[in-house]
Amino acid sequence: VDLIQKTAIGPLIAMLEEGIKRSLFNPTEFMTTYTMCYNMCTQKSNWSEKLYKLHNETITNYLESHVKPALKNRSDTQLLKDLDWRWKNHKIMNKWLKNFFTYLDRFFVSYHSAQPLQDAGISIFKNVIYENLRKEVAVAIVDLINQEREKVEIDRDLVKSCVEIYEAMGMGSIETYEND
Repeated sequence: VDLIQKTAIGPLIAMLEEGIKRSLFNPTEFMTTYTMCYNMCTQKSNWSEKLYKLHNETITNYLESHVKPALKNRSDTQLLKDLDWRWKNHKIMNKWLKNFFTYLDRFFVSYHSAQPLQDAGISIFKNVIYENLRKEVAVAIVDLINQEREKVEIDRDLVKSCVEIYEAMGMGSIETYEND
């Protein structure tokens, strides 16, 4: 587990925080981590449950220690811009962690009826970040829409990206978007 932290999770978080300046992981780096996870899940002392917990704890800890403080005390357009950037980073993190731990999705998740890794990552974001900011985000989006109605030019792509976050939080339905 420590080796996965050192070779994959640590570099992933560092790249997300510093800004991605290169491709995240080359094929050799990826396969090394994937193989390590595979081997841990297929040996006699099965590590699947611990790796599943590591996946969820990694996302939770990153959101609590990096994202939540970065979004605190933000409002209006700055909140939307920062949330959009952090959501895009979260999707990257979620994708890479899912790829590293793919073997868990194939066997551990289905055998234990656990939440698939992709969905778990979105649920964690929803619980840690979205639930705390949804009202402020809705106000900021509505303010931008009202500005546009008053013929003020706004960043439509930003509004669209933030609406997509609402849709993602609904996990396949628009219920969250409609309610919030």
